[in-house]
Amino acid sequence: SINFCPNCGHDLSAYKQAEVLRSFDELYCDALNTIAKHKKVSTSILQKELRIGYGRAARMMDKMEEDGLISSADGAKPRTVIFDALKKHLAEQIT
Repeated sequence: SINFCPNCGHDLSAYKQAEVLRSFDELYCDALNTIAKHKKVSTSILQKELRIGYGRAARMMDKMEEDGLISSADGAKPRTVIFDALKKHLAEQIT
């Protein structure tokens, strides 16, 4: 069966394992839209914009890095948004 994020239609079919699907954050799609507005992103930006705690924001940042949408961590500096990858990722969710 095909699963979609109830908030934005994000295709969850890549999350085949039940454990991974359960760990999908329903605010992840909102977080992607948030980083699309910024050249740099940090956990504190996600915390402020999405009104979430540090742990949740950090997990989202890890997922974005894993998905190739933001640069890797460089100490406490904000991460760079990789716009080409983000545009491709968002476009795939629309089709």
